[in-house]
Amino acid sequence: MCGLIRFRLTNVHYIENPAYGALLTEVFAECRKTLPVGFAAFHLPWMLEFYTMSRQYRAAYELLKEFPGRA
Repeated sequence: MCGLIRFRLTNVHYIENPAYGALLTEVFAECRKTLPVGFAAFHLPWMLEFYTMSRQYRAAYELLKEFPGRA
């Protein structure tokens, strides 16, 4: 999780890097599976940003339905 945040802070164009998307997706899935909902909710805005930038609008919509009122 710290590596993901470090990646965002040290790479100006992090959203365009495919490695970032893979890392974000992995961390988000792990947070949802093993940690309280607040950890996943913390990463939700970046997950939505990633989905929007990669034009995965359906995935973003489904995620918003799973976290109502958090975005």
